[in-house]
Amino acid sequence: MAKNEDVQRFLKSRQKEQKKPVKEYTVYHSNAYAKFSNLFLEGFTFKLLKKYPFTQLQQSLQLADIKILFRTYVSMLFFSTFLALPLGFILGFLFTSKVSLSIGIGFLAMLLTFALFYSYPSSLVNQRRRKIRTDLVFATVHMAAIAGSGAPPLKIFTLLVESGEYKALESDLKRILNYLNLFGYNLSTALKTAALTTPSYEWKELLNGMVSTIETGGDLKKYLKDKADDALVMYKLDQQKYSATISTYSDVYTGILVTAPLLFLVTLAILDKISPTLGGVSIGVIAALGTYVALPVINVAFIVFLNITQPEL
Repeated sequence: MAKNEDVQRFLKSRQKEQKKPVKEYTVYHSNAYAKFSNLFLEGFTFKLLKKYPFTQLQQSLQLADIKILFRTYVSMLFFSTFLALPLGFILGFLFTSKVSLSIGIGFLAMLLTFALFYSYPSSLVNQRRRKIRTDLVFATVHMAAIAGSGAPPLKIFTLLVESGEYKALESDLKRILNYLNLFGYNLSTALKTAALTTPSYEWKELLNGMVSTIETGGDLKKYLKDKADDALVMYKLDQQKYSATISTYSDVYTGILVTAPLLFLVTLAILDKISPTLGGVSIGVIAALGTYVALPVINVAFIVFLNITQPEL
């Protein structure tokens, strides 16, 4: 039988463990607009989702990691759509003063609002996928280093979260820790469940690979080291590929936005000596439009194009 002193010592140690600060992780956020939408359309949304489950929207909402309940988001979608009709009508009437045209503008506003709300999670999924790909290269190297030090798998995810360096992965990492610490999942189940809710194919492959390695008794250190080496090689290749692409873009920029405008202005200067107008438009006006309108617009368009095509690396 245990001594009374041993029991007291055990109870004190348990009390110390319970006093350790627990990191809170909020799964869903509430806001006034969501509450207002639910106030008017919660019953309608509940009946609608019974008949039309909007599976694709629900999946996109989950993969985008939007911290709003699916039913609440659908309520916000339809509330905003219905609200767009009178707002569109009022704005249309203020600008056109025509009732029939304002009604058409109102219905057009409804369609646009519905389309924007419906497509918004999908756009976030693509954005989140690119950001995860950016962080995953260095996160994999970090994971391999932690595993190489002999730390247990749970410590790997804890240290990644505590580092605060991988914002795109933070939600998934916290989810894994919650599955392990709060819900009592084993590591394989936690990793499998987290892999189902990530939009990144590379991150999903890494998590499922860890599961296979753990369940088959493989060497997790070696697996993570191999993945880190592969990630670094792919990172270098992508950087080299993008550098070659940028070199091509620089040649295009020099030709279209440096050489061509100079030739354009020289040509206009020659034409101005021959004839002061071109097609009924003054040469000076054409030169001003080209200099102050066309060139800035083309430059801005080129910058936007570079931002769109730039890899998230």
